Amino acid sequence: MSTYDVNILEVLKNENDYITPIELAMKANLKLEQVQTILPRLEYYKAIEIKDEISEYIFLTKEGKKYLDQGLPEIILLKYISKSECILTKELKSSDLEDFVKKIGINWAKKKNYIEFKKKDKESIICLTSLGKDVINKGSQEEKFINLFRSVPEILTKNLDKEYNKIINEFRERGLIDSRSEKNRFVKIRKGVNIEDFRIKEITRLTQDIIKNKEWKKRKIKEFDISLSPRIVYSAKRQPYLEFLDEVRYLLIGMGFKEYKGPFVEAEFYNFDCLNQAQDHPAREIHDSYILKKPKEAVIKDMELVERVKQTHENGWKTNSSGWGYKWSFDLARRLILRSQTTAVSVRTILKEKKPPIKMFTLDRVFRPDVLDAKHAQEFDQCEGIVLGENLNLQNLLGILKEFAFQLGFKEIKFKPGFFPFTSPSVEAFVKHEKLGWMEILGSGLFRPEVLIPLGIDYPKVQCLAWGVGIGRLAMVRLGLNDIRALHSQDLNYLRNSTIIIKK
Repeated sequence: MSTYDVNILEVLKNENDYITPIELAMKANLKLEQVQTILPRLEYYKAIEIKDEISEYIFLTKEGKKYLDQGLPEIILLKYISKSECILTKELKSSDLEDFVKKIGINWAKKKNYIEFKKKDKESIICLTSLGKDVINKGSQEEKFINLFRSVPEILTKNLDKEYNKIINEFRERGLIDSRSEKNRFVKIRKGVNIEDFRIKEITRLTQDIIKNKEWKKRKIKEFDISLSPRIVYSAKRQPYLEFLDEVRYLLIGMGFKEYKGPFVEAEFYNFDCLNQAQDHPAREIHDSYILKKPKEAVIKDMELVERVKQTHENGWKTNSSGWGYKWSFDLARRLILRSQTTAVSVRTILKEKKPPIKMFTLDRVFRPDVLDAKHAQEFDQCEGIVLGENLNLQNLLGILKEFAFQLGFKEIKFKPGFFPFTSPSVEAFVKHEKLGWMEILGSGLFRPEVLIPLGIDYPKVQCLAWGVGIGRLAMVRLGLNDIRALHSQDLNYLRNSTIIIKK
């Protein structure tokens, strides 16, 4: 135990009852933070007793403050009637009294038996009861209670007389008061505790206080075995998958690309239609896309773009294509989904920037209702990129993809022809996983004229290289994981021992 521990026990020994940590800190000449740190230790060694109490404080609501200023409605009503003991009901309705007095006041006055309704000459009248007359002459407990708040903003309920319990319940019911709870701690020394048992007899751990107070000169210091291994200290570090994603960002920025962002909730128009993906394509069904229930439709203002995309789907428009040959639906295009591909960000970037050259990428989350397994997840990251410019071809695309893979440390990469509705020619790429074998990691190609021309691009003079990387699968290979779900692992042993060398 430190001298501070003993100091606290000395103070508590002179107290007859429980005291608060604030009082203890003042009497022990310590900071409250120091006392709060020491108390659990003293409780563990059964030197002190700690008890916690929940205190309730009540305070007036907005309506309660209004009644404090103007008076309780039932009391205002009684004072009005008391001028003649009885008044006609219709007279009350036509009086200058505020509505809250006429409505709320009459209900509570009747409920409390302050007034009664009678008939006189076939007219309905309201008269004071004997109890109502007593309230006018002597005042009410409700008035006495609400006036307590004139001097304080809130009241500790345990300090109130029990006679107010019924009124407190009534005021709660009426919404005139509200309450808050506060936890208070109290501490006292245990009976029979010998403080001498807690004084430092041998220094087993050097602390700042022992050195500062020079206690090491007065007491024996325990011998230490310096051959023992120290406790392992795990330094703070970022989650390995997030580190890998940052490496990808640094790499692409170093290759001259600029990062862009787009919305998670996307219109099918940008996610599918602008990419020449037919409206009857299986990917647009509910089992392949997350479709929003509310809100259901997006607001798309560029109707000229809508018309160009519509004609391209129906008959090919100016793209030298025959289109898909069906009646295109604007309602379906406006349907909101969780974006299934980051290519929607590429479309939005082209529409925003308009003129080449454009070198952009986005590294962000996409959503697909896949069956969860070692290679598939319903929510995952995708790295999308495009290069928009003149005199571009497939060879340029393959060169960029190879450079990207090699810079990330992937020496084995395979390409094969593929098909996507929005690129032609199209290429798929694969990397080798030690246990899972060859895995597809990206789809790529040159944007088709059905994509570029409706977006306002001068095709074929200007071409667009595009790719989308399943970055999670690349991370699996790089981090030596056999299951994509492990990218988001909360296993402390894995997180502490995993290493990744970032090439910045």
